Amino acid sequence: MVRTPDPSVAFAETHRMLRPDGRLGALTWGSIEHNPWMSCLGMAAVVSGFVSGGSPVAPGGIFSLCNPT
Repeated sequence: MVRTPDPSVAFAETHRMLRPDGRLGALTWGSIEHNPWMSCLGMAAVVSGFVSGGSPVAPGGIFSLCNPT
C-alpha cells in the first residue's frame, strides 16, 4: 500500500513512467461508514500502540480518497 499526501503528483509520476500503451489499475476505500470493520481494526491498532493516531480522512490516510458522505 502506498500513501501519498498529494495523489495528483503520484498519478502524474505514474503516468510519466507508464509505456505509451501501459495501463494502471487503482482502487480506493469507500467512506468510513461503509467500512466499519476497518474502523474497528484501526482503533484497535491505535489503542494497542501499533500505529499513531491521526485522521483517517486526512491526506495520506486510508480513507483520504473516498467520496465524502
